[in-house]
Amino acid sequence: MIKIYYYSRIPKWVLVIHTTFASWLTDNFTLDHTIKIHLSYVISFATANKHQRALGFFNPNKSKPYIGLACRIPKLSRDQQIPLLLETFAHEFCHYEQFRDGKPRNHRGVENRAYSLVNRFHQYVRSLQ
Repeated sequence: MIKIYYYSRIPKWVLVIHTTFASWLTDNFTLDHTIKIHLSYVISFATANKHQRALGFFNPNKSKPYIGLACRIPKLSRDQQIPLLLETFAHEFCHYEQFRDGKPRNHRGVENRAYSLVNRFHQYVRSLQ
C-alpha cells in the first residue's frame, strides 16, 4: 500500500497524478511494506541545480519506507511537468524495489527502470481512453 501525505498548497492535478500513479504501482507491483509518500512544493532548492524541476529521496527507515517528493512552483506547462513528476516518483520507487529485494541501493539501471515504469503507466492511461 502507498499512502500519500501532502501539503495544502499542492495543486489538485499534481495530487491526482501522484495518487493515480501510486494506485497503478500498487495494483501492478509487489509491495512488501506500506510506503509513505510526502508530497510538497518548494520555492527554491539549495541543493538542486537551476534546471531541476523535481527532487525525491528514499529512506527505508528500518521497516517503514518513506519517499519524499518535492517540485518547484511550476514554470512549465502541465504537459511538460507531468513526465518529470512521474519519473521522479518512479525513480524513488525503484530504490524501494532495491530495498525490498535486499539489493544495494545505487543508481545502476534505476533511470532506465524508472523510464520504463512511466512508459508502461502512459500505455495504461492511453488504454483507458
